[in-house]
Amino acid sequence: MDVSRYLQKVAGSARPKRYVLFLQKSRMVSEQETRLLAKATEHALPGYIMIRLDDPNEGLKVLNVKNVEVVVLHHSLMNSSDELVELAKQLKERKKVTVLFVTNNERALIDSYREKMALYEELDDFVAAPIDPAELFKKLQKVGSVEARAAKRFSIDTGVKIRRIDNLEELDGKLLDLSLVGCGLEIGTNTAMKRDEQLRIQIPLFQFGIFHPQYGDYLKLSLRVRRISINGGGVGCSVEHLTPMQNDCLVNLLEDVSRRQRIFRMTQKDKKGAQLNAK
Repeated sequence: MDVSRYLQKVAGSARPKRYVLFLQKSRMVSEQETRLLAKATEHALPGYIMIRLDDPNEGLKVLNVKNVEVVVLHHSLMNSSDELVELAKQLKERKKVTVLFVTNNERALIDSYREKMALYEELDDFVAAPIDPAELFKKLQKVGSVEARAAKRFSIDTGVKIRRIDNLEELDGKLLDLSLVGCGLEIGTNTAMKRDEQLRIQIPLFQFGIFHPQYGDYLKLSLRVRRISINGGGVGCSVEHLTPMQNDCLVNLLEDVSRRQRIFRMTQKDKKGAQLNAK
C-alpha cells in the first residue's frame, strides 16, 4: 500500500468530530461570561468543537446533523427555569446528550428538573451565575469524561419471562434495573448469552398496580444485549423498536417506581429522625 492510500485509510477511520452546543441569547450575555464559557470548554473538553446558537429550534435541528454530546443551556435563553428544563427534555428526547445548565435561580431549576426530568437524570448538572470558573471547569470535565446514558436507571428487582429470538428458548430471569432506553437482567450462569443477541421480555405490570388497555398485565419489550458480566450471569441491554404506546406505558411504569422510591426514602428519613429524637 502506497503512502497516499494509507493516509486516506487512516483519515477515513478517524473518530467523528464531537461538538458542544451552547444555547443562549448572546445579546443578554456579557462578553466576559462568553469568554469564560469558551475558555473553560476549550480546556475541559479538548478536541470538542463549539457551536453557539440563539434559537432553541435551530439547536434541536443541529442534533440531527452534528455529533453533539454536550449541551450548555444558559438562563438567558428562556423566561423561566420551567421553560429551560422543558427545552432540555426536548433535546434529550431528540438525542442522547448531557446537559449543563447555567442558572440564575438554583432552587427553581432543581425543583423543575425533579418534577419534569426524574426519568432522564443521569449526568446532567448545573452551575449558578455568576459563574465560578473552577466549578465550571470541573463540571464540564465531568460531563465530557464519561459516556452519558439517556435516562436514569431505576432498581426494579422483579421476575420476568425472557425469550431468545435466535432459538425461541424461554428463560426465567430477573429484571434488576430499567430506564427509558435500557435495562439490566440477571439470567444465571448456566445460560451463555452473546453480545448483540436479541431478546424479548415480559414485564408484569400487575405487580406495580398497572393494567394497560392494550397490553393487559404484561408489557413486552424487544432488547439487544450490549454488555455481559464477567461471570456470564448478568447482561446489560438496550431497548429496541419502542412504539409510542410502549413508550407511554414504560413512562407510566417508571413514574410509579420513582414515586414508590421517593416515598420509601421519605419514610426512612422520618424513621431516622424519630430515632434521633428518641435518643
